[in-house]
Amino acid sequence: AKTYIATFQITPTYGISRNSLNQSWGIGDALIMQGIAEWNKTFGDHALHILGGVSQQRFMSKSLGAYRDDFPNNDLYEISVGSTTRATNSGSSSANSLRSFFGRVNYSFNEKYLFEGNVRYDGSSRFPEDRRFGIFPSVSAGWRISKESFFQDNIAFVNDLKIRASWGELGNQSVGNYPYQDLLSLGQNYPWGAAVQAGAAVTTLANKNISWETTRMSDIGLDLSILDSRLNFTADYYVKTTFDILYNISASTLLGASPSAENAGTVENTGWDFDLSYRGSVGDFSYGVSGNISFVHNEVKKLANVNVDIAKGLFVGEPIGSTYGYVTDGVFVDDAEAAAAPTQPFLAYASSGGINYLDISGPDGVPDGKVNAAYDRKVIGQPRPTSYYGLNLDASWKGLDFSVLFQGEGGRKASVALEHFYAFDNDGNIQRWQMEERYHPGNPDKNAGYPELYITSTDFYSNNPSDFWIRNATFLRLKNMTLGYRLPAQWVNKVTLNSVRFYVSGENLFTLTKFYPGWDPEMSIGGGARWYPLTKLYVLGVNVEF
Repeated sequence: AKTYIATFQITPTYGISRNSLNQSWGIGDALIMQGIAEWNKTFGDHALHILGGVSQQRFMSKSLGAYRDDFPNNDLYEISVGSTTRATNSGSSSANSLRSFFGRVNYSFNEKYLFEGNVRYDGSSRFPEDRRFGIFPSVSAGWRISKESFFQDNIAFVNDLKIRASWGELGNQSVGNYPYQDLLSLGQNYPWGAAVQAGAAVTTLANKNISWETTRMSDIGLDLSILDSRLNFTADYYVKTTFDILYNISASTLLGASPSAENAGTVENTGWDFDLSYRGSVGDFSYGVSGNISFVHNEVKKLANVNVDIAKGLFVGEPIGSTYGYVTDGVFVDDAEAAAAPTQPFLAYASSGGINYLDISGPDGVPDGKVNAAYDRKVIGQPRPTSYYGLNLDASWKGLDFSVLFQGEGGRKASVALEHFYAFDNDGNIQRWQMEERYHPGNPDKNAGYPELYITSTDFYSNNPSDFWIRNATFLRLKNMTLGYRLPAQWVNKVTLNSVRFYVSGENLFTLTKFYPGWDPEMSIGGGARWYPLTKLYVLGVNVEF
């Protein structure tokens, strides 16, 4: 059997947005043209599918905005009615395009041996002309062992067993419009004579050699189904490497301009994924259990010509966004202990109740009796989870149904960043346990949860991170629980309804964690904003199908 298919598609889109408050208008359009040809053929136990195509995408947007305030009343909102004292206006436009050629080949033999190959040839206007196109191939293969006669004859309780492997590359061109061009930044006004003149300047040094970011991923996996497909198991091991990552390397302000992005970084993720599920029934009672767990290791492998970019939280050999700071040993219990300690980096706090910063190195690689930023800081926080896990339980009996979902993360050592600021800011309200756990003369505890309380409006501790503020952000959460009841069909059919179901559910019912009580360890990976309590939600409802 042979099948030939050819399609061509043009998808134009056009949109206008308006913000009446600031009198801003936005216009955007996208034009996507795509042509695809397919060929299918089966001969005996062989099946072949070939696909090829080309696509062209164009995106454009324009905006125009104006702002005034001090309107005479709420009935007049035309822009010309407002005061000109703080009036502003703005406008922008952008455009980019992407051209792609792609192809795919699928082959299978008797549903036992499976193969697929893909290739893309993509060109983006966001890159220089000589670096505009990139080739991104991928291949995958699978062997369904359970289809082999030697397996079927000897292992009857296995319904499906498949080993698979894949390798592929994918390009990323989401790097902003034309970062390789020397662009003039408007609004660089300057005094000339007796007036301020409008000006423009090159504020970013363009990089003429940038090109695609590339992600390369290898995976090997196993799929197993047994006991009449009631028990299913999946396991995967993968290596995901993203190289030629575009990012702006930190530079001294003496440069006078910001360096543009360059293909400078390489990041690797390696990990395991496991999924296990079981479904069963006893009479009218049916139930299901499914769980998953993933282990992942994230590591920066390369950073241009440096090993450390502190401002970006990038360190070769460490996860992305790692926290870098001082190592500490609780707080000083008295002034005598502070005086006997190595010279502290912040003398104003080197007294009883202050954080005890440790001298871990010096110019010669050994402690030198002084704690300073050059030699006595290191990576102190694991910003990303090293494991993710979840468990889902469900059951039903006649019209009743019940489900519960647990989820969690493990391995993350998070900096509380700005959270501790509220314990020292005279403009904020501290929490009771922050007050109770602080160091004070009546509680001269070296391991106090907080140093001595200072009245200050600065974010001193945020600007000088240390492991004193690192917390274990591992947690397990009851994410959702639902109980429902569906009325018998013979009842609802009498009133011309298909079904009626009543239910009650709750979300975020409780969280097991050693993080700060009441704070959400999941809210932010990089720190900050965790002091907001997690919202619990209770719902009582009814679903009616007509």
